[in-house]
Amino acid sequence: MHKTEEPALDPAFVIPTDRIGRYQLTSVLGHGSMASVYLAHDPVLDRDVAIKTLNPGGGKLAHLFEENFINEARAVARLNYPNIVTIFEAGKADGYAYIAMEYLEGRDLRQLIWDETELSFVQIGDLLHRVARALDYAHNNGVIHRDIKPANIFLVRKNRPKILDFGLAKLPMDAALDLGLAPHQSQVTGTPFYMSPEQVAGKPLDHRSDIFSLGVILYELLTHHKPFAGPRPQEVIDQILHYTPPLPRELRSNVPHELELIVARALAKDPDKRYQSAYDMAKDLGRYAAKAGASKVLKQAQDSARRHGHSSRPDSNPAETSHSPLHWLKAKLNSHWLPEWHAHATTQMTR
Repeated sequence: MHKTEEPALDPAFVIPTDRIGRYQLTSVLGHGSMASVYLAHDPVLDRDVAIKTLNPGGGKLAHLFEENFINEARAVARLNYPNIVTIFEAGKADGYAYIAMEYLEGRDLRQLIWDETELSFVQIGDLLHRVARALDYAHNNGVIHRDIKPANIFLVRKNRPKILDFGLAKLPMDAALDLGLAPHQSQVTGTPFYMSPEQVAGKPLDHRSDIFSLGVILYELLTHHKPFAGPRPQEVIDQILHYTPPLPRELRSNVPHELELIVARALAKDPDKRYQSAYDMAKDLGRYAAKAGASKVLKQAQDSARRHGHSSRPDSNPAETSHSPLHWLKAKLNSHWLPEWHAHATTQMTR
């Protein structure tokens, strides 16, 4: 009988094992400065999952990051919302803190931006309306994200967003101060393109920090430019604190005025001058998307009517035939040609 050799570890693995608890790690999905994500298989439930682990190292901060990593995951695991990634469990096994979550297929918003995929203004409004609604749900359940950026908005089928990583890499402020660290060292690491002024200044955060970050993403999607940019992190921080970016329509003249107003309010330096809830921002985004989307469908109906020789004058025969614009419009709506926000926009925009 031949001896079966253990399979070699994937050299991309950051941790020296291919198993954590009951989960068999199969490949690397992504690396960050503090954590890595693996595709894994759960043999008990016979399903693929994503496993997030802290990278080795961290020195005297390691146990604090580990504790916060697990506690944050447990808090997020209580969230049950279609646009927030589902966390199955969090804990420590085989010497590693880990989070098991649903495995998503698609791409993140960062990749969409890199690929220069063009979204219509209606699609942008609808996409970020969903993200804002999900953030409002999280905020109402006591969870602040603190790291909203394109890489943490994953797009599944039909560009439906799922928010990832609810502040899982942030060290608690009091713990950082106990270790003699400056306040900004407790924040999420990396170039702070999407951070709020209070975040880069190391001040206490509330849910309105997430609203600012979402405003940065909206600005970037509308103009194809980041509102705050520079070759070095400190330059970006200085801009976030002191610089007012050009209005979106100064960079792209066809940006809808309604979306420009939403950006301006979300990017207010003073949190008291921003949207005071993600729900309020979602309401404005949803209102724009519903209005602009309905106008687009109506225009399509009118164009179709002209192509088929139908008059759109008020004194024309209003009878609804199989070839009439009214019949065409209803068919488009009933066949879900219009994005699904049209079906729920009016009901979700009221409380």
